[in-house]
Amino acid sequence: MVVAKKSSRYSFWVAPATLVVENVHDICFDVESGTHLSIDRLIRTEQGRPPNSDAIGKEIDWRWTLQLQSGEIAFRSTRYTQYFRREPILTVSQLSLPARGGMSLEKHGWSKP
Repeated sequence: MVVAKKSSRYSFWVAPATLVVENVHDICFDVESGTHLSIDRLIRTEQGRPPNSDAIGKEIDWRWTLQLQSGEIAFRSTRYTQYFRREPILTVSQLSLPARGGMSLEKHGWSKP
């Protein structure tokens, strides 16, 4: 977080990102309908063993909770990868959907030149 000189507003470095989650199961949605899905925080708890651990070659999974502004999405998964889609910018608010480049499920990210 950065506070601009002679300003009472906070500025934040933000960049659009895509989360790709692997080996998902036991998923539960508790989200208000008709609302924007904005992630507030990601929480990892409850270590366990995936039901298909022999097939995927992984012995550990976790309970992940995406806390949203309008509810939460919880699931078990072995891991996730975060892909930043463009260079961060300093701003006083969240990026709009067009400013983020729209919705994306691409598994490639921005890299610093």
